[in-house]
Amino acid sequence: MTVFAARVVRVRTVSPTLLRVVLGGPGLAGYRASGHPDERLRMYFPEPGSDSAAVVHAATAADLARPERELPLTRRSYTIRNWDAASGLIDVDFAVHDSGPAIAWLRRAQPGDWVGVTEATGWYAPPETARTALIVSDITGLPAVQRIVAAPPPSLERVDVLLDLPHADDAADLPAVPNVHYEVRIGPIQRSPSALAERTTQHPKPGYLWLAAEAAACQSVKRHALHDWGLAPEQHEIRAYWRAGRERAS
Repeated sequence: MTVFAARVVRVRTVSPTLLRVVLGGPGLAGYRASGHPDERLRMYFPEPGSDSAAVVHAATAADLARPERELPLTRRSYTIRNWDAASGLIDVDFAVHDSGPAIAWLRRAQPGDWVGVTEATGWYAPPETARTALIVSDITGLPAVQRIVAAPPPSLERVDVLLDLPHADDAADLPAVPNVHYEVRIGPIQRSPSALAERTTQHPKPGYLWLAAEAAACQSVKRHALHDWGLAPEQHEIRAYWRAGRERAS
């Protein structure tokens, strides 16, 4: 796995819960995206004062299998909000919460700071036979949802989107797209029991399901998708982006 040394270009507020970090620099030469709208990269956050050489050295393939406590950095996975191959810039949106080394890095990030990133991997792939899709997420998966719904495949006749977001303004950038229908709940992220999981399982069976949320909610929905809806493996993609009691990613 190749690790690229990127530099922070700018940091800006996207919504009350999301901060965007724009990454660029010559260290991203040769970077490639996966083409999937839910693609995620792994980011390596260096200790304060580290330079690009230190970041890349610590994140070599030989170190990837080592426990995080043995590495002089923190690694987390995040969704690419946008990749502009022409300018060589990567936008990554972070769901801001109260603690964790990745969020600590984010709060002190300044233009010119170094961070390691890997090439991205994605999973969203509705089968051509699917006519309906159900897209479900909390705030951590919102950047992926925004990309997914922006250009649904022509084979989908209807896309329903269920979202749990902390603030109404977090939904401000959801694109208006024909045949895409939003149902947004505003309120604190629920850990257990998950209202998002209940809303999902009460929905009619879709031709394709994509879900990104807390781990327990994902497990509950997956049981329903397999045993009640009878979805085949190619008809669903369920990703646990965080676990209650642990640091959240985005």
